[in-house]
Amino acid sequence: MNGVEFPDGVISFADRVVEFKPGGNAFSPYVNVENVIGLPDHVSGGVPEALSLGDGGELIVQFTNNALTSSGNSLNDLWIFEIGGKLEPIDVYISQSGVDWISVGTTQGGTGGIDIDEYIGQGVEVGVSYSFVKVVDRLPIQSGSPWAGADIDAIGAISSTYGACGTQEELKPATYDEATGELNIPYVLVEDRCYKLKLNGSSGLGIEHNDVYMKLDVMGL
Repeated sequence: MNGVEFPDGVISFADRVVEFKPGGNAFSPYVNVENVIGLPDHVSGGVPEALSLGDGGELIVQFTNNALTSSGNSLNDLWIFEIGGKLEPIDVYISQSGVDWISVGTTQGGTGGIDIDEYIGQGVEVGVSYSFVKVVDRLPIQSGSPWAGADIDAIGAISSTYGACGTQEELKPATYDEATGELNIPYVLVEDRCYKLKLNGSSGLGIEHNDVYMKLDVMGL
């Protein structure tokens, strides 16, 4: 994508906006948070497909079907796709929890990558999964209303591991076995927690949350 190869394809990109605090001089239709989810898809001159942070604005995104991790080399692990006529830098932070943040430097604007291995010993740990990324528009002001601040098209983890909801096998499509009446629904993310549903005929509905399993009586369904 944009000259950057992501071995894991589409799952490499942010899945959810956790929080957006727009800065000054950014207004509709340039503040649609859906524009930052998934693959970079901005087309110059077309419908806005990027999120303008606004002057000093902040954005937190989450990876759910993968997670950012260190690579053990000097290649970039995290890529920020910033578009627009101005190269507007941002400060970048990563987190396991979405609460405690580790600074991993600043981009220079445009499409740019960050090697989080450079910050091992400064907060980043080898083998740890980071599901959250925060980007903050850096002043001074470089562009005006209504698209002020850095314009983020996508955020991708090129060095990634299993996400909050398990492996890709666990994220496969739902299946139904006519012989047994068993319906399996893969893990889904609800308010940062993962659930797996299993309906086994009339015997009940099983709900699995991480390593906790609950059985509910749903006779009559």
